[in-house]
Amino acid sequence: MRKKINFVLLFYFFHLASFSQEMVSNDSSILVVETLKNELSLAKSDSLKCILNYKLAGVFFQLNNTNKYQYYYKQGNKYKKKNQFLNSISVFYNSYNYFIKGDINKFKENLEEARIKLKKSNDKASKTYYILTLNNQTKFLNNEQSVKLLLNEAIPISKKINDSVLIARSYLSVAISFFDINDFNKAEFYINLSIKHFKNITKNTEVNYLLNIDNLSESYLLLGEIYLYKKDYVKSHKFLEKAKWILKNSPYSNLNLTYYLIRSHHEFENGKIENALKTLNLGIDMCLKTNQIPFIQKFKLAKFTTLKELKRYKEAKEILFEVLNSEYIGIDEKKDFIRDLASLYAEIKDFPNAIVNYERYIHLNDSINENEYNKEIVSLEAKFKNEEKEKQITVLKAEKQKAIWTAENNKLYYILFGLTSILLLSISFFLFKNNQNQKNLSKQKEINFNQNLEKLNAKKNVEVMQAMINGEEAERKRIARDLHDGIGSRLSSLKMQIGETKVGEKGKIDYPEIATLLSISISELRQTAFNLVPETLLKLGLEMALKDLCFSMNTNTVNIHFLSNGEINNINKSNQLTVFRIIQELINNALKHANCSEIIVDCSRNKNIFLMTIEDNGIGFNTNDIKDFSGLGIKNIQSRVELLKGKLDINSNSKKGTSINIEFSI
Repeated sequence: MRKKINFVLLFYFFHLASFSQEMVSNDSSILVVETLKNELSLAKSDSLKCILNYKLAGVFFQLNNTNKYQYYYKQGNKYKKKNQFLNSISVFYNSYNYFIKGDINKFKENLEEARIKLKKSNDKASKTYYILTLNNQTKFLNNEQSVKLLLNEAIPISKKINDSVLIARSYLSVAISFFDINDFNKAEFYINLSIKHFKNITKNTEVNYLLNIDNLSESYLLLGEIYLYKKDYVKSHKFLEKAKWILKNSPYSNLNLTYYLIRSHHEFENGKIENALKTLNLGIDMCLKTNQIPFIQKFKLAKFTTLKELKRYKEAKEILFEVLNSEYIGIDEKKDFIRDLASLYAEIKDFPNAIVNYERYIHLNDSINENEYNKEIVSLEAKFKNEEKEKQITVLKAEKQKAIWTAENNKLYYILFGLTSILLLSISFFLFKNNQNQKNLSKQKEINFNQNLEKLNAKKNVEVMQAMINGEEAERKRIARDLHDGIGSRLSSLKMQIGETKVGEKGKIDYPEIATLLSISISELRQTAFNLVPETLLKLGLEMALKDLCFSMNTNTVNIHFLSNGEINNINKSNQLTVFRIIQELINNALKHANCSEIIVDCSRNKNIFLMTIEDNGIGFNTNDIKDFSGLGIKNIQSRVELLKGKLDINSNSKKGTSINIEFSI
């Protein structure tokens, strides 16, 4: 019984407390609407007309009147013009439209857009709607996140702008969150704070007064149920009576339904089962009078439990059949109700029907689990596609940045070439003038001088061209190494695989292995593009770049661990890049040849000495054969160590792994 009534109350609180400031019951709704319409008829400014139309839209949204919500929302849009605040709350109220359509993702996006826009303004009106947006967003967070957002942001801002209604509502939301996780002591503490603030709210407008009556009665009902679960039946009865007294002038208020549910629970817990049954019948009658058909099912479920407790099994069974045939229950609820029906048949010893309904329950439960599994697969596929898009964006950004750097470098080369040309022309002109002024020099000296000048120019041009060629060749060799060791071998395997592909019985070719090789080749192509410009190194330094490198090169079979000691970032950028390339090459070698499961990369600095150690637990090799290795990898490493003027020490034993130590002075 406790579980079912608790579910009903939480369902009702969620509906009542969510999605706007305009919370109204059936009785107060007419008065609130008439009051807002009267204010709208007297409004003279476009801004006030806009806000009042939006508020009316919010009230009709709470009353599930979709047509009138959309009408007043569109009316409000006519007056918003280019006003920043009005445009922000337009986004806020438009989010309800997506909620009505069931597009929860769009609903969340609109709320976030409204929150960002409203946060930019510091006026009280903007802050008020900012807090309302936060309250709506908490409905999609877990209880811990919701409480944190309310206590750390919503309530402090509400206090700063001195809005008692928002403070009280926020405390009520915190209390409901703790109630939801059965932390009744904290729920009691925060609901009392809420009630304290609701009591202090003055009747500054008719609308606020009507809303506050509903807020206060709702708070008393929640406090009454909190004490009910704490088994303090005296206090529970006290606050239920307070809520009843407030609601006596609102006989058709939706809150009366909640009152009847909690009251029946109270009577049930105190052993007054017959009284609980009468209270539930009163609730069902009221649901019919107020046309709250979905709520009838909730009362009938509570009535089923009560009849079962009274051992009136025939009536209990009839009630459960009515619920199961209702259009307002979901598949999860239906599953639980079928299980209850099976339990009821077992109670009256009708075992054939009990077995049939248990089988229905098991079948339905399996179907639900299968649907959840399919949803999870779809979700994972969506996440995978998003990750692929993000990778493509990263590659495009890298290519764009590379193009920018290339353009900047070319521009610099052109400037240097121009300055050099101007300088050479200036020198030539000066020498020419000087030669004209010294007519006493012999003709032969002039000839020799001109010949020397031409040789000097030729030598300079040769040196510049040689430097450019060397740079280009070095870059081409590095790219060739990467392509040769990675994509070249993969594509060769792919070619062999295609050659060996056989035609199946139905004439179709089996491509799984080819697809896998293609995926690996594409992935390595992207990695090669990244290797051309290690952006993490340029932006965050050597330590973070090496962490990123080790993380990205982890595989399903090989774990790569990175350790660092000392300030390894405090070396010049050129040496950082060299260290990065050395470690990158060593990890690649270990992954390709060592057949290992663990790789440890340790970098440390002791004063002016920089140390690198790369160890693996692989198969090892004979270090005497290094000179016979035909690959480019070890030669690249030796070349880079020589560039650092460092020492390279390789220790390896068969089946005991390999340890490579590199040391150089900073």
